[in-house]
Amino acid sequence: MKDAIQVIAFVLTSLLFQIGDVESFSFKCPSQDSWTIRAKSKCNSTLKYFCLYNNLEERYVEGCDGPDWDRKGSKRIFSVSFTRGKCIQERYQPFKFQTNASMSDCIYSKSLCNEEGQTAYEDDSFKNDRTCRCDYTRNYSFVKIPRHVCYCLPTEEDCSCNIKSCPRNFTLSTDYVCTPKSHGGKPKCIDTIRYSNTTIDKIQVNMVNDNLGLENRLSETRRNAALTVCCFCFIMFGALIVIACKKLHQIINTGFNIVRKWSRKKLQLSERNFENDQKGKNETVIRRTESANTLHEVYLFREG
Repeated sequence: MKDAIQVIAFVLTSLLFQIGDVESFSFKCPSQDSWTIRAKSKCNSTLKYFCLYNNLEERYVEGCDGPDWDRKGSKRIFSVSFTRGKCIQERYQPFKFQTNASMSDCIYSKSLCNEEGQTAYEDDSFKNDRTCRCDYTRNYSFVKIPRHVCYCLPTEEDCSCNIKSCPRNFTLSTDYVCTPKSHGGKPKCIDTIRYSNTTIDKIQVNMVNDNLGLENRLSETRRNAALTVCCFCFIMFGALIVIACKKLHQIINTGFNIVRKWSRKKLQLSERNFENDQKGKNETVIRRTESANTLHEVYLFREG
């Protein structure tokens, strides 16, 4: 009984720890610093090892079926086999993607264009970084005119913006030049902002959507884990009841056997005592009878 309870307690504790880890643990691909160590440990080869996103299981997986590659602007994903995947909106891949080059996703994060006065200019490429410009509609202009005048490359040059004041009845054009409001000339910089929201707003929306999706998956995981725990606890509780009933039955049977043996011994002892008493009484009667006969014979002798 004690051993059975210890085993059940151990299994329950292990299960609860594992379920607790479901939410807190999620497999992550190794960093570039530890990629080689993991590759040698897993596959004994840095060439064959890969760690990619599995779009069917919605998680990252690792294996030893590499190497594989894809063109720039794309990445590799793994679902049964290698296939092409798109970079997410916030990342880009400026050169060939290789599974044996410590890559699990498009390698670079796009610039945010979220400093004061900045907004995104072009954000429709997965091969190149996002370009930034100053929001001329709020009178922001570049502190230093960039190489391309209309926009700047945040990884290559200073994209800082500040407010530029224009005289009365003048407005700041897309070229960051103060022009008369009635001026009908064609500006050099065409406003090619692709999105109405700023980049930081889009990132926040994406983060909210990702968090909602993650929360939904976590909620489903919690429900499944809770159902598993309830079922397992119910089974264990039933097992404990069965074990306890069997043990109680054994105890009751043992008690009955002890009582039965004790009663049998007492009965046997009582029977022996009774037989001894009866034997003693019979012997007393016989002695008394013999004594009476002897006295009777003596009396007859004297009378004769």
